[in-house]
Amino acid sequence: MKATLEDVNIVFRPQQGFLWVFYDQNLKKLLPKRGNEYAPDPANSMNITRGFVIFFNNMAAFSNALYPAGATEPKLTYSMKPIFFAGYSSRHADHRRKDCRLHNSKECRAIVYVAWRMGRD
Repeated sequence: MKATLEDVNIVFRPQQGFLWVFYDQNLKKLLPKRGNEYAPDPANSMNITRGFVIFFNNMAAFSNALYPAGATEPKLTYSMKPIFFAGYSSRHADHRRKDCRLHNSKECRAIVYVAWRMGRD
């Protein structure tokens, strides 16, 4: 089963997705953000399991990776660096129907994936 773009937005979109609405309504006082992570408030008497804290931090990190700097649609930026084997001097990558040729150098290409609503791969 594949998640559609709308499915991802319904769960992970900052401020509006189920994850963040649930956090704001139920967890904000119990699991405040400290630095880059969410941690149980020691002043609170409710016990939050370590497993749930890890789960929530992973979901928050995933959401933050998908929606950088206040984005409202998913956007991923990553780099590709070729690894060459003996006898090969270039690599060809076909990323979302965009041709990318990487030659035998130390270059590293940044690739930005911005989700769109029309069409399927």
